[in-house]
Amino acid sequence: MALFAATDSWMKSVDGGSYAGALLVDLSKAFDTVPHQLLLTELRDIGCSIEVLLWFCNYLTDRF
Repeated sequence: MALFAATDSWMKSVDGGSYAGALLVDLSKAFDTVPHQLLLTELRDIGCSIEVLLWFCNYLTDRF
């Protein structure tokens, strides 16, 4: 849905004679530089909810 919303916004800008731009960030490598268990512990220690911790845990599962 986010991609559709962004594309719609860009098309409206271009149709209106404005410029459209995007900054795309690939976070897949960002998690390769820190031990996953340490990251999860830090997130817990700063007060992240269990839902957030579970999401990160699921995201990091089987990533090396």
